[in-house]
Amino acid sequence: MLGLMQDWPLLVHKILDHAALYHGAREVVSRSVEGPVVRTSYGAMAGRARKVAHALERHGIAPGDRVVVDGAEKLTDGMKVTVRQAAANSAATRSQTE
Repeated sequence: MLGLMQDWPLLVHKILDHAALYHGAREVVSRSVEGPVVRTSYGAMAGRARKVAHALERHGIAPGDRVVVDGAEKLTDGMKVTVRQAAANSAATRSQTE
């Protein structure tokens, strides 16, 4: 499904890529219920997501594959977004190269 105002699907990785490009230095603050406050930026989140995406690709993760994160209950919200973003980047990268 395409977005109503753009020529591509409205996916999480597109939103994060846009935020990193136009607001890369802007601070992102997250906190889990029991965890500390974590501060980062959109640029740093996008960079971490790319690293995880490339690692997933090196391990043979393909679009549609499911990935289990051991200890996910200890991840901060920012880290969860990074893992989701990485999976989306991995799928997008594979579809562009095929």
